[in-house]
Amino acid sequence: MGRAMRGGTCVIVATLLLAGASVACHHENAWPEGSPQTEDEQLAQDTWRNRCSECHGKFGEGNGPTAHTLKAKPRNFTDPEWQKSEKDEELEAVILLGGAAMGYSAEMPPNPDLNKHPNVAPLLVKKIRSLDRSRPR
Repeated sequence: MGRAMRGGTCVIVATLLLAGASVACHHENAWPEGSPQTEDEQLAQDTWRNRCSECHGKFGEGNGPTAHTLKAKPRNFTDPEWQKSEKDEELEAVILLGGAAMGYSAEMPPNPDLNKHPNVAPLLVKKIRSLDRSRPR
């Protein structure tokens, strides 16, 4: 009985380990590459889709559906040189305070409502950083 039990136990343990490995390998990428997993990520995604991409475009190339109505061309977030030149803190400030407050185009509106959600501006910066075309994919 001991030998048969050990063999059966080994099969069960091996099956559980393989099932666990399968689950562990199937984790989805974190937002912005994957789906939002938190309320803040969902709010950041909604903000990107409903506000940012209107001017900056879905892929951040500065070619959103309303970009042609602006005097200043929206920033192309895919530009590696621009990505290197900007600090995250400044990007967060532009998102929250708007372009005019930071010495950029007044056409970049402020988003003061995001102050109530302190994790959202940094998540939007993470989204902007993910658009850098020099990043390995």
